[in-house]
Amino acid sequence: MRRKTIFDFSKIAQKKVRYFNTEFITKESSVIAILLFTSISLLFLFFYKPASIHVEFSAESGSVFQVYWATAEQGYSEKQSSRIYYRVGKTQCTFTLPDLKKITSLRIDPARKASEMVFKSIVIKQLGYLAIRLETPASLKAIKPLYEIREYDVHPNGLTVITFGSDPQLELHIRPVLENRLLSYSGYIIGSIITCLVSIILASFVYRFSQIQKKVGARYPTITLPSNRVITASTLIATIGSAFLIVIIPIELHASLKSYSLILYLIGIGTPLFLFSYWFLSRPTYQNPVKIDIKPKVWLWYAAPCYLAWTVYLLAYWPCSMSPDSLSQWNDALTGHFKDWHPAFHSMNFWLIAKIWNSPTAVACTQILVLGLTTAWGLSIMLKLGVSKVIILISCALLALSPVNGLMIITLWKDVAYSIAVLALTLIVLQIVISDGQWLSKRRSWIFMGIIVALTAIYRHNGLSAALGTPIVLLVIYRKFWKQLVLAFLLGSIIYVGIRGPLYTVLDIQRNLPKPYFKPKVAKYVKPKADDSPKIQSAPSDTRQTFIKETFQIIQYYTDLSSTLWRIKPLEGRFRRTEYVNLWWEAEDGIRYINSNKLGIKEASLLPNIRDYGFEQYLRTISAPSKYFFWRPAFYLYVFGISVIIASIRFGQWKFLLLPVPIIFHLLPFFLISTSKAIFRYHYSIVIISMILSIPLLFIKQSAK
Repeated sequence: MRRKTIFDFSKIAQKKVRYFNTEFITKESSVIAILLFTSISLLFLFFYKPASIHVEFSAESGSVFQVYWATAEQGYSEKQSSRIYYRVGKTQCTFTLPDLKKITSLRIDPARKASEMVFKSIVIKQLGYLAIRLETPASLKAIKPLYEIREYDVHPNGLTVITFGSDPQLELHIRPVLENRLLSYSGYIIGSIITCLVSIILASFVYRFSQIQKKVGARYPTITLPSNRVITASTLIATIGSAFLIVIIPIELHASLKSYSLILYLIGIGTPLFLFSYWFLSRPTYQNPVKIDIKPKVWLWYAAPCYLAWTVYLLAYWPCSMSPDSLSQWNDALTGHFKDWHPAFHSMNFWLIAKIWNSPTAVACTQILVLGLTTAWGLSIMLKLGVSKVIILISCALLALSPVNGLMIITLWKDVAYSIAVLALTLIVLQIVISDGQWLSKRRSWIFMGIIVALTAIYRHNGLSAALGTPIVLLVIYRKFWKQLVLAFLLGSIIYVGIRGPLYTVLDIQRNLPKPYFKPKVAKYVKPKADDSPKIQSAPSDTRQTFIKETFQIIQYYTDLSSTLWRIKPLEGRFRRTEYVNLWWEAEDGIRYINSNKLGIKEASLLPNIRDYGFEQYLRTISAPSKYFFWRPAFYLYVFGISVIIASIRFGQWKFLLLPVPIIFHLLPFFLISTSKAIFRYHYSIVIISMILSIPLLFIKQSAK
């Protein structure tokens, strides 16, 4: 039996399309229209490049190539630059530039060390403007030496530049010439096409779905289709989502299209978001849940792609990546004298692993092993919910091939262990939700939960927030299983207190805890200091207007401070600096991933070509405007959030909204901690949780066993 609906969607769809030729709105035309619209939208919003500079050159060694641009209002700055890493033998590279109309000059920094380079050609292009071609000796003379250039010679084969120092600079003044005004406004043309297609596509889409709903309902009576309330839900998701993404999505529009940006955002983002939401909300679900048993031998295979990809990363960055924090903890493990500046229990894990294999590589291998097993466990849960093996393999491949995971998992950071613990806690919440709490009825389940709660609290000093908050929320919702939840909480508390109390005392561990900088979000009277951070003052006789202004000032300060958690596009200015992974370039030593130390641990890559390629891709993902999302926790948070909301609406079970609870409690302290930069590794747990669960949540066929 199909669910009863308040109104017949098919009749409404027929009324909406009665003014169209029904022969035109066929299955094929609908698919073509949707694909055409989506392609044009994505083309404009994500791949439309206002201008580019293509450089052909040769160099005797690899380095970093960076191009700066200056306008009449703004000189050269890091904000107005683009860079790539090149290897020996690479002779071509392309940079994206803003509108040529405003650019007055370019500064070319060809290397970050003493080097010899030969420039063969430089071509600057933009639709509607004559191409600026520097391909002959006469034209190459337009490039002038600016700083740290030892030799400068123009010859028939190009321009030879010999640099010295770490910051050589060349300069090129440009005067763009308009060739075709129509092409220079190509953004307007594309936007107009998008606008014209919207009404046709929406009508076609709605009509075709009404026909599909009829056919599926008649052919598969055991399958229940969602009611037409999904239209309202999809519309709300599209409207709220597009309005919100205007602020946070990392898209740079053409400078001349600012007045047109609002409609482009609403149409170009809102419509695909509506189609996406409606498609997944309309997917059929099984009326009677089916029990699916997955043997461990089967689901363990889903860890294999991760093991393979991450082993390649480990070989490329052998023996592993170690920051000053990692080296300090490894030294504690070797000497047996532990300090609790970094969680001593995590350093004790190093000590235990070193007893088996006295190498930091053993710790990296352990991280790979544990995260792979946890990933396989999470994907096996999705298999039991009816997710196809193809979708599981796609999620597994994304997790394995992402450079974020490859570089993080081989780094000896407590954040990796903590993130795995938060992932396991989230999977426990998933087990409880889909079984309506029955998962807790087994003794081994609540014992396992107690251990994970303890590990979450102990692997990071601020892990107490997620470890305490998650069981409390579950206790409020699943009061029927209060005994099991209380027992799990007590077990976790006993383990935590036992380790940090008697064990630390016996081992004489120094409890010199770090002092996090907590400041209130709202103060009665605030005044900015020289570094733009708020400072609480004694209450003077200010007016109400001053009080409101300064209160908003401190709120804005903390909003900017926590922008990595809510904003996909990085902020500019004081919070623009972000720390990603322990990987950088030095002019003398090349690619580095182990900090200088007295322990004798040095870089010894076993796959240097893959190491160089990986570093090049790392620089591309952190610098390209279209690839910010790789390293923005906010992106993964939003993807996971929308998947949870869709799953909740689709099955009519609001308890799916409990899945982000561990993440939410993890995030709370970071809205108060004051730091001078955004640190990606603090929020690595959000990345792996989203990669493992977001896509499968959209394809589950039954909500519970």
